[in-house]
Amino acid sequence: MKKIFPLLLGLAFLMLTGCPPQPPQTEPTKKIETPTKNETPEGPTGKIELPKQNETPVGPKADPADTEGGATSSITLDLPDVSPTLLPPSSGNRASRKTTATTVAPPELVEPDSLPPRRGEPKEEPKEETEPVAPDSEAPLVEAPVVLEAPADPAAAHRTVALEQIAAYKAKWGTPQEKYKPKLLLTLPDDLQQPDGMTVNPKTKTIFLNCPNFNGRPNDSGPKLHPGALARIKLDGDNATIEKLFVYEEKAPFPETGQVGPMGLFFGPDGHLYVADNQYFFDINNKSRMLRVRMDGDDPTGEVEVVVEGIKLANAVLWVDDKMYVTDTFLDRPDEFGSGCVWVFTLDELATAGVDGNPPIKLNPVLTVDDDPHCLVIATVTKLPGGGHAGADGMTVDKDGVLYFGNFGDGELYRIVFDDDGKPITDVVHAAGDYFNCCDGIFYDADTNKIYVNDSAANAIHAFAPPAPGEKAVLETIWTNGDTDGADGSLDQPAELVVVDGKMIIANFDWPFPELINSGFGPPSTISVIDLK
Repeated sequence: MKKIFPLLLGLAFLMLTGCPPQPPQTEPTKKIETPTKNETPEGPTGKIELPKQNETPVGPKADPADTEGGATSSITLDLPDVSPTLLPPSSGNRASRKTTATTVAPPELVEPDSLPPRRGEPKEEPKEETEPVAPDSEAPLVEAPVVLEAPADPAAAHRTVALEQIAAYKAKWGTPQEKYKPKLLLTLPDDLQQPDGMTVNPKTKTIFLNCPNFNGRPNDSGPKLHPGALARIKLDGDNATIEKLFVYEEKAPFPETGQVGPMGLFFGPDGHLYVADNQYFFDINNKSRMLRVRMDGDDPTGEVEVVVEGIKLANAVLWVDDKMYVTDTFLDRPDEFGSGCVWVFTLDELATAGVDGNPPIKLNPVLTVDDDPHCLVIATVTKLPGGGHAGADGMTVDKDGVLYFGNFGDGELYRIVFDDDGKPITDVVHAAGDYFNCCDGIFYDADTNKIYVNDSAANAIHAFAPPAPGEKAVLETIWTNGDTDGADGSLDQPAELVVVDGKMIIANFDWPFPELINSGFGPPSTISVIDLK
């Protein structure tokens, strides 16, 4: 009887509840990953694991540090969760644009398996339907009635949620000051589309600009209409001139694709330009590279060398002393929503790479930070309503040598400092989706002592002063506007900016996908300017 009694209790519990008790379910802790081994070029490193913020924002909230006008407010939203995609809307027609975002009722949830692939990923061909075959017996085949349903549009559903998210952020930011309204600096020619990476020659203050020209390809695949180009911008008071210097496909085409996707660029201590070649939009299999454009002052010599191979999506480039840092926006790790990393290289190893018969530095594909000694840190992307998959994007350094980088897909901003042994110590200065949910290029201006953030999703520029150790960023919005074509200088998917003599020069990337307010591309392709004085 003693043996039977527990069985009877269990049977009674099942009869009453219909199911056995279940253990509580917990979400895995998200982490910033740094190497565990003494392998990075800058010295020994240790493992640091920092928990991420909540996976999904819950309810609108205001930051205690709110100031008048919403300049330092924060917000999270309780919206339906729809997994994002990087595919563009079905129409790129400028005529369909609105001056302000509209909000509609939230869509039904879309399962991830039904989403279209990201840019660069192969698209599945539709399967052909076959006629039913009757069995060998003489019994007639009875067919079920056919019900035709309109296919779901995951991109449109995701865009609906994204626009609601952006509208809620804008309501918290308040009205920007009219004195910071952007003006049109340059309208670019047809062969200089999608301005992206910008940098300034510190000796001459000349601006250099990369235009990858990704736009206009059917289904974002196949050859580009125009090759990627390097251009030079010279300022003259309130005016500017732009000159195309060369096209990359003539200097260093990737053998397998015949194309180059020039994005971030930065002057190294050797006086040459180092350029991120994003091959991910042509081939997702670790084909991106780093190029060295040999310079004589402001003039290219005509030599372009491949110095690094094996990056997934090479994006931002930054030199600090004798080290070059590069963000990689997609790692495509299995069973993960999104992640990116920061690579680091020394001047000594780059000096001999790709010259005198030496091969470029070849990176290992990384699933963990210990898979390649050049991998400095890996950061995951939080899945937000209306957010995206994209990881590490913009990067900058302040006057104290503190590094910052941010995720494109969730807006999380990280700070990296190094201890006396060269070990990276990483923390979060802006949590995913707190004040904004998209961080493209970022730039530190010493004159204002502020870091400026391109929020491509909301057509906005945000700013914050470098926070003290252990503190979070206190943000303000410099400017934001609705969906425009940029013809009057309004922001049109701002991707990168530099500040020269009090003037903020902004590259409008103008390549829409569902989580952005931008609804169509070209023409015109523009450079905007904001006077900070």
